[in-house]
Amino acid sequence: MANFDDSKWYQISTPGDVLSFVGTPANTEDNTTSVQPYGPVFLRISNSTDREQQWQIYNVNSTTVVMRTRASGPDNYLSAAVAQDDDGEVNAGSTKPIMGNYSLLDSSMFWHIGAWSDGLFWLENAQNGSSWHLNHTGNGYFRMSSNITAPQTGQRFKFTALEDINNDKYSTYSAPGIAAAATATASSSATATANTSSTSKRQKTDGLTAGGKGAVGAAAGGVFLLILGLVLLWRLKKRKKQLARDAALEPPRTELAQEAQISELPATEKTVPELPGTAASKFYDEKRSELPVDTAPSELGGNNISELPGDSRK
Repeated sequence: MANFDDSKWYQISTPGDVLSFVGTPANTEDNTTSVQPYGPVFLRISNSTDREQQWQIYNVNSTTVVMRTRASGPDNYLSAAVAQDDDGEVNAGSTKPIMGNYSLLDSSMFWHIGAWSDGLFWLENAQNGSSWHLNHTGNGYFRMSSNITAPQTGQRFKFTALEDINNDKYSTYSAPGIAAAATATASSSATATANTSSTSKRQKTDGLTAGGKGAVGAAAGGVFLLILGLVLLWRLKKRKKQLARDAALEPPRTELAQEAQISELPATEKTVPELPGTAASKFYDEKRSELPVDTAPSELGGNNISELPGDSRK
């Protein structure tokens, strides 16, 4: 494979430099391809300043590359997707190139670039295998073709270096976790080392498989439950300590065994001394006492009426 400088932008054109590859941002949704959303890939009049025609050829290893444009951004790559024909049917050879986010792709985002004898190049997709080449159909679009016997006019492309890539986001690439194994089936044994956990210092492995994402989610859920349990335990201990403090400060309560009995003091009785001639005794009344009924009031000097001395008038 030719040695491309992945720190430069390239223009990929037909032999006469009239038309060049266009890779658009992945924001098209039309339900006609197996990847949604995607960015259409086609030929347009060559313009080296067109950001959709400025391609990075990133070397994954000695036989495999990934390709993306300045306009598509660092996370969208040239890939191959199954496409429907005009009647909505999927037929053999109905695989077309697209731009797609790496999280939606598989090994179809990996490409091999081979050289014709005249210095031009052909492109082979890792998913389709070495029996298929990228072929432009003459109407500005592409399909993967199994007719690869030389010469093939629609499979001959020219790579022209344009300018340096001054963006650190293009210094690595992202790929789904399953991509490396699939790539190995369509390349030499050296390709087997091309995976998202490669020791290459420039490779990024932020793509996770569904199982990996599930494991991360489960671990995060477990940590959350552990923290929740610790918080509840702490609150319970705090509550118990508060209750203990309240109990220590509250004075003890004693309940009366029974209501206090109101006892009446016995009435004080005083015996009235008997008067002569009276057989019965009566209780003494502190407020008033009556003389015996048989006793007549005594008059001064006895029963006779006495006159006071004074002048006698005759």
